[in-house]
Amino acid sequence: MKESLETLREEIRERIDHCGSGQEAEQLRVDYLGRKGKLTLLLRNLRELPAEERPQMGDQLNQLRRFFEERLENRLNEFKRREKER
Repeated sequence: MKESLETLREEIRERIDHCGSGQEAEQLRVDYLGRKGKLTLLLRNLRELPAEERPQMGDQLNQLRRFFEERLENRLNEFKRREKER
């Protein structure tokens, strides 16, 4: 699972870096944090893990969620700044 989280982190980084508008960035938020988003589903599935693995995996997933939110927010701010410059 740890390898899949690293793969997901790279996917997130790449998709955010390549989104070209605020609308695309908002769609990414839905894709990862929406009701059926990738990160949301992983967090929901924590209960299926053995009890001794949950805290560590939960921590890693929360770190990944924070990474996503911060990176996406930075990208949205960049789009807003560019729009103001125009």
